[in-house]
Amino acid sequence: MTNFPKRYYYRVLYTESLLNNGLLTDAYQSLLQLDTMFADLTDIHKDWYLAYRKYQWALYHYLNSDYPMALSALDIAINNYGAELDVVLGNALFLKGKIYDILGDRKAAIKLYRDCIRLDNFTYAVENAKQYIVTPFLKETVD
Repeated sequence: MTNFPKRYYYRVLYTESLLNNGLLTDAYQSLLQLDTMFADLTDIHKDWYLAYRKYQWALYHYLNSDYPMALSALDIAINNYGAELDVVLGNALFLKGKIYDILGDRKAAIKLYRDCIRLDNFTYAVENAKQYIVTPFLKETVD
């Protein structure tokens, strides 16, 4: 893509679409671009977008089965969430729950699914978290 708009939010959306479609090499390049662009954001935008950026790095590491790196990025995203809407926070809690299910820590996974559900934000993460409280997430599961 040669003439992609230089707006951070558009890059966030583009990167997530690459990740969700399994285009990990392109997603990695886009994540690096997000990291570069982040330095030029205003302080308030940095507060908003830090969690978005870290969530996307977490998703990248998760898709590469690098769970320690994914958990580290998720901790930053969750503990520093400053955006107005909590959709990405729900996604981060849900992804962290899935990772703990994969690692066999069911108690931690259930807590994170409950935290996600408490957001009550009408997203797929909340709906899927309700399912995984009952039945543990398995890596082979598609959601």
